[in-house]
Amino acid sequence: MKLFRFLEQDLGRPVRHAEKAVSAGGSPAAPETQEVPAEALLFPNKDADRKGLSTAEAVRRLKRDGPNTLSSQKKVSAAKIFAGQFKDFLTLILLVSTGISLFMGEYAEALTIAVIVFMNAVMGFVQEYKTERT
Repeated sequence: MKLFRFLEQDLGRPVRHAEKAVSAGGSPAAPETQEVPAEALLFPNKDADRKGLSTAEAVRRLKRDGPNTLSSQKKVSAAKIFAGQFKDFLTLILLVSTGISLFMGEYAEALTIAVIVFMNAVMGFVQEYKTERT
C-alpha cells in the first residue's frame, strides 16, 4: 500500500490497485484491478527529471557532497610499477629461496625460481600498467 501512496504523490493523481473483495458467501472473490501504465510505475519522477533540481536543492547537494569532479592522481612511473611486483610476501619468500639455493650451489633450482618470479613480475606489471593508463 505504501508504494501506491508514493505513486499518488509523485504522479499527482490516484493510482487504483487491487483490493481484496469478499463475496456474499464469505469466500474471497477475484480482486478488482485497473491497469496502470508501466511507465508510470517504473518512472514516477519522469516529469521531475525534465525540470531538474531547484537552485536550493543544488546548493544543498553541493555543500553535502562537494563538486561533481574526478580527482586527478599523479601518474605512477613504469619502474615503480615493476618494482612493486616484488613486494608481495610470497614473491619475497621465493626470492629468499633463490638466494638459499644459490648459497647451497643448486644453480638450476635457483635459476628456475628466478625465472618464475620474473615471469610473474612481468605479467603483473603488464596488467597493472594497462590499468594505470586507462
